[in-house]
Amino acid sequence: MSNSIQEKIFVELFDVSRETINKLNKFSQLLIDYNQKINLIGKNTISEIWTRHFADSAKIYSILWDLNNKCKKKKSVCDIGTGAGLPGVVLAIMNEKKKLELNFSLVDSNKKKIKFLEIVKKELDLNLCLINKRAENIQKKYDIIISRAVAPLDKFFNYSKELIKKDTVFILPKGKTWAKEVNELKKKWNYDVNVVTNNKLIDNSGGVSLVIKQVVIKK
Repeated sequence: MSNSIQEKIFVELFDVSRETINKLNKFSQLLIDYNQKINLIGKNTISEIWTRHFADSAKIYSILWDLNNKCKKKKSVCDIGTGAGLPGVVLAIMNEKKKLELNFSLVDSNKKKIKFLEIVKKELDLNLCLINKRAENIQKKYDIIISRAVAPLDKFFNYSKELIKKDTVFILPKGKTWAKEVNELKKKWNYDVNVVTNNKLIDNSGGVSLVIKQVVIKK
């Protein structure tokens, strides 16, 4: 699928402005350029950046929008294991025009990837907080925690347990084995989960986004 067709699908799915598309194109070029020096994304996915990476990140924005409509106070969003800035950079770019009250923090323990994101932040003039730490070493609570393909749910919740407060919401894209991970999570955690099925133009493999609330570790 050509890049122009992927862009067209992205615009149709997410109703974004030409300015947003222009910034995403700049981000795409930075990813491609720096991927030769740092392993940011799989080389075999470069030709599918818009559908494989950008759309898979952008699908989280509609969930953020719904959460904002229910509670309009400013929210802190933490992207754990952001890597190349997916999904955090994509969401921050989208939010420049849509203007939800969101503060984005992007967390990664890999110094080279944070250095790359510093370049992205400067080149695209994005309002981001970049944190070069492991999630378990961060002394802050967040309203919303997002992450894309970092670890199975049970391990991920252990990593992020110090970041959780009473009303923290997790938004976590997962592949077709998501149900197995959710069942495993039940052994140690209490929570409410809502399963949002992927649009088939983005992914027809059975992937979903999990929206997890009221997270409490079992005693």
